[in-house]
Formats: sequence, structure tokens, C-alpha cells
Amino acid sequence: MAQTSSTFAPQVRGLDGVVHSTCVQRSIGDPTEAAIVFNQANGSEICLVAIPESANDKCFGCCCCIPYLKIPSGYFSLWQRWYKNMGQIDPGVKFCYPFFKRVSHVINAATITYSAPSRQVPTADNVMVDINLSLTFAIGPGIDEATDFVYKLGTTRFDEFLTNEVEEGIAASCTQ
Repeated sequence: MAQTSSTFAPQVRGLDGVVHSTCVQRSIGDPTEAAIVFNQANGSEICLVAIPESANDKCFGCCCCIPYLKIPSGYFSLWQRWYKNMGQIDPGVKFCYPFFKRVSHVINAATITYSAPSRQVPTADNVMVDINLSLTFAIGPGIDEATDFVYKLGTTRFDEFLTNEVEEGIAASCTQ
């Protein structure tokens, strides 16, 4: 069962007190649970990356492998050997998956809509307007970009960047 607690980002409120979308990553038990957390409506949170438990976490260090591991299709799935990134793992069933290998990240490859409403934004004429900005984006298009997103940018920094750019963009467009 998927863990629903968010470990990285609380709800983000804009300068006007309105709740904006928040990009997060979540921990899951099994890679197949990624579909649940990616499609789960949890307030304003948008899950971009799911991090499954490793085989070592599941067997408590008592055995050398788990009998099988299912890798979901439709996502970018990254794997590691001894915690070193080895790239993409193909979807399907892997039998006798050893403890020193792990699926490190499952990345949402779908088109994502980020909502950033703003209320009572002053224009250059000092007229107050309400703005509802929606951005549509996707991580990718390929595995190299998804890997760079996870290891170089991350969901927390991406969310901070997106929030700041949206607020600055709204303020700049209204004062022109």
C-alpha cells in the first residue's frame, strides 16, 4: 500500500494567500504503487517522483534476493547497483532480484498541469484583477532528461523555481 505522507513540501501559499500547486516526491513500497501516488488527488500536491523501497528493505537483510519484482510501464524507471545509477530499467517482471540492485526512482512521464491562482493583483492602472494561471509540462521527453531531473534538479528545487517564476511572471505582466 502506498504511503501518503509527503516528506518534502507543505502547501505553498502565494503572496495573496491562495494555495498553489506543489510538486512533491513520495516514498512507496513497491514500484507498481507509483500509479496510485501519481493519480492520487491529495489537495494541491502533484507527485512527480516515487521512490520505492529497496529489496534489502523488504527482506530485512535476511536473504540475498526477492523472488520477483514488477516494473511498471508508462513511466521512467531508474535503477541502481550498490547505490550507483545504472540508468533505465525495462518494464516487466524481474525474477530473483538481488539486494544490491534497487529501483531508485519512478518518474511520472505524463503531462502535468500546475495551477497557480492569484487574487487581487494590481495592474499598472491600479485595477485589481484575479488571475488563474495554469502551466502544462512534462518531464522528459527521454530518459536522459528524466535522469537529470532527478539527480541534478529534484522536485523540491523544481517546485521552488516554478513557484517563484510564476509569481514574478504574474507580477511583471500585470504592471506593464
